[in-house]
Amino acid sequence: YCGEPAERDCDNCLGALGNRHAARSIRDWREANAQLLRAADRIWVPDPDVSERLHRYHPELRIAVAPHEEINAETVQLREPLLHADEPLRVVVIGAISLVKGFEVLLECARDARQRRLPLRFAVLGYSMNDAQLLQAGVEVSGRYLEHEGHDKLDALHPHLVWLPSLWPETYSYTLSLALQGGYPVSAFDIGAIGRRLAAIGQQANLLPLSLQRNPRAINSRLLAFRARCSELPAVGVA
Repeated sequence: YCGEPAERDCDNCLGALGNRHAARSIRDWREANAQLLRAADRIWVPDPDVSERLHRYHPELRIAVAPHEEINAETVQLREPLLHADEPLRVVVIGAISLVKGFEVLLECARDARQRRLPLRFAVLGYSMNDAQLLQAGVEVSGRYLEHEGHDKLDALHPHLVWLPSLWPETYSYTLSLALQGGYPVSAFDIGAIGRRLAAIGQQANLLPLSLQRNPRAINSRLLAFRARCSELPAVGVA
């Protein structure tokens, strides 16, 4: 995710790197998609972040927000994990973890935790683009699961914290819903619907700036700070 820079910067990137749609002008690309949206009888999006993002470029569009599920923010009850002094923080990442879902971020954080012998343990509920690399870095990988198995398999991993390291603005996130329905606190980068949904239930403290995506030491320091809050211990290895 590039952060949506000015049109000139987008055009320079399109010209230099190309793209699978053969687009050369970001303005033309956006206008072509806007024509499709203007022709629609109705437009629904699953989160206000999507509406705001589209309106930034096409304020004339009539967009209605209709979440995929009815999760009442006022009734979400998140567990408050309490760790023993020598207990590592169990961090579970949910989904099919590709580059844009944060594969490299997870991999580098796991490698850093292993190298510095930090009290952090990572697991994936699902699979990734390269399970072998994650396993070599000490990450537990559960493998594919069916939708109806999600809650039981998540509970079986006994997470203290669910981490969703997506690097682009998600439009909703069923994996976030899975974690919240299980009552688990969630950490994520502060972008897209995931960031907005977590902020709406008072979880701003667990949101990470996207600028940390290439800084595994800083991310692990945030995770260790969370562990310290849950165990009333001084943070370990915070840099």
